[in-house]
This record gives sequence, C-alpha cells and structure tokens, in this order.
Amino acid sequence: MRTPCQTFWRTPMHGGPRLDDTPGMTESDLVVQYLETIPDRRCCDDCLVRKTRIRPRSQLSRLCRDLADQGRLTRKRGKCPLGDHTKMLNTLAAEPARAVRRTAKAPAPDALGIEDAWRY
Repeated sequence: MRTPCQTFWRTPMHGGPRLDDTPGMTESDLVVQYLETIPDRRCCDDCLVRKTRIRPRSQLSRLCRDLADQGRLTRKRGKCPLGDHTKMLNTLAAEPARAVRRTAKAPAPDALGIEDAWRY
C-alpha cells in the first residue's frame, strides 16, 4: 500500500499522465516512459526533473547521457516544447539502437599458430 507521500512523489506536476512506479522499474525506465507520453517525444533536463521527480538534477543528466550512449535517446541543444527556454533536449530515439555483439574474429587459415612457430 502506498503512503500519501509516495503517491505524490510519482505524480507529475501540471497534470499529464501518471508515471508508473512498479517495483523493478529503474529511473532510466521512468525517463523513457515519460518521453513516450509527450507528443514531441522530447524534453529538456529541467522539465524532466519536474515531471519525473528524479533528484538531484545531475543524476538525471547522467541517466540521460547513459541513455544517449545506449542509443535510446539523443541529446542536443534546442528549444524545449514544454517551456519557453533553450537548453539541452533529450529526444527519444525512433528505434533503440541495438548493442553490437563483439565476437572474436577467426584467424586466417594461413596464420601461424604457436605450434607452427618452431618450424621457422
């Protein structure tokens, strides 16, 4: 059962959809979930802090940089659609980039192995 404080903490300001706070949901998931709910799918760090209630602001910025490194969103300067200010915008990627699986390359057939080194 939620306490009144917990209910208030995850309820966005200025109306809008209520964010899901299911157990196991990370703060990164909250950021992505909120960006999916707004029409432009983009928002500045300051507005994300107000909507998701992730504190401190530096933590939210770090989360967004990590999401950008993963290809789940992009970050660039621009005018925020939720406010009248120009800041760093977080835009949800159309399709998340897939992690490239790195595998060891097979050696060329003519490459010398350790067992062949004694011959030369």
